[in-house]
Amino acid sequence: TGYLVEFDNPLAIMLRDGKNYPLDRYEKVISGKKVFITDLKLQESDVIVFTSDGVVHAGIGAFLNFGWERKEIIEYIENNYSDEMSPRCLASMVGDACKSLYADRPGDDTTIAAIKVKEEVEVDMMVGPPVDKTDDERLVKAFLNKDSKKIVCGGTTSQIVARTLGVDVEADYEYFDPEIPPTGIIKGIDLTTEGVITLGKLLELAKKYLDISDVTPKHFTKKDGASKLAQILFEEATTVRIYVGRSVNIAHQGLPIDTSMKLKIVEKLQQTLQKLGKTVEVNYY
Repeated sequence: TGYLVEFDNPLAIMLRDGKNYPLDRYEKVISGKKVFITDLKLQESDVIVFTSDGVVHAGIGAFLNFGWERKEIIEYIENNYSDEMSPRCLASMVGDACKSLYADRPGDDTTIAAIKVKEEVEVDMMVGPPVDKTDDERLVKAFLNKDSKKIVCGGTTSQIVARTLGVDVEADYEYFDPEIPPTGIIKGIDLTTEGVITLGKLLELAKKYLDISDVTPKHFTKKDGASKLAQILFEEATTVRIYVGRSVNIAHQGLPIDTSMKLKIVEKLQQTLQKLGKTVEVNYY
């Protein structure tokens, strides 16, 4: 529950079950200004979209005589929205439509914001083996203890998790990207990827995802490890717990990869996820 106050802006659009849900607004005058107030009783998957005048003005004098009218905006959202979309993904989709209507030359501030009611999605992510090998089993048990989506990053880490689970690590040849190592398969684990290189590519994807001026699609459909990580961590997760092993990887000797690089990447990932509003917990071993 809550309430929505609107003043001097295009009226917000609410979706319930993917369809427009008219809000019951009442008018109130505050300091001589007319505002509209709505008492909200929200349900899971409800979405509210807020826009500036630049959205309804999109296309005036170019593609549309009177701009992008509210009913047309609602119809566009209903036809293109799916429940799997995050609020950021939806806002970006509307922004991209406005960009097209303006022919890439916006004539007014064009701002879109969205909020969504969703259940918590917890993700546990293990990166690297612990310094003390006797801690392997303890770390894996802590990692597996929660009812959550599980991600394992790193070849040695994958072997440790698989050994503790009593299963094998299988190679996944479904997709190959020359710049991103292939993913693996561990029974009982949602996603298994290579370590530092894939995480570095994930941070590259994060820069574009966080850019509020970038309205390209915010969902990730590619099958490489970095894109799969981004879809889970950026689009789906609400809480992320990262278990970081600080052991030196012998396989990295002679390569420009070391433990400090891994720790810096994890730190940047933590900052990125926090900027996205996620609850983040990092544990070092």
